[in-house]
Amino acid sequence: MRTPLFLVICLAVAALVFAGAVAVGNDYVFFAGYVILQYVVLSTAWNILGGYCGYVNFGSAAFFALGAYSTVAIYKLIGANELPHIVPMPVLMLVGGVVSGVVGFGMGYLTLRLRGAFFAIATLALAVVLQTLIVNWDFVGGSRGAYILRPEEVPLIAGLIARDAPFYDAAISPEAVEGLSKFAMASGLTTEPVAYKQLVATQFREFWNG
Repeated sequence: MRTPLFLVICLAVAALVFAGAVAVGNDYVFFAGYVILQYVVLSTAWNILGGYCGYVNFGSAAFFALGAYSTVAIYKLIGANELPHIVPMPVLMLVGGVVSGVVGFGMGYLTLRLRGAFFAIATLALAVVLQTLIVNWDFVGGSRGAYILRPEEVPLIAGLIARDAPFYDAAISPEAVEGLSKFAMASGLTTEPVAYKQLVATQFREFWNG
């Protein structure tokens, strides 16, 4: 598993999966893949320290949050200064990894000489300090967290509505209401028949009749 061939195979599989996700064109595929990779990375980090080295590390989430909020700070800084360009997502991912790596290197240099509960306490202290810093840093959202404004119109939903609108018929006839009422009574959903005027509002009756 340490040969270059294994690395090439892993990269090829990752490229195929990414190409397939792009071909599908569904954002949920990217979300699911991101969650899976996130837990793979976190479990690998825990396996290295907890499995091979025997250290109990409570700072994994802190390093993950440090990288994430580094990208948030860069994005907010660009928006605040109204810079004409936007940093690409791969660059933000690289910056987040570098920041987490640098802080992790410094933290490891200071704490890897500790043993047992002392190392665990040091990593837990790091997590608490970073949490306190983020919660009180309003520039990246503070206690509210990082969020984005919901767009007024979702392109996907708007496109589906525009595509399917000609196929919808808004007419609700008295016969259709009578049939649905009989089905509801036979199914035990209602005990009395539903009148047409009870289902369709009076002011919209002419519209629904077409």
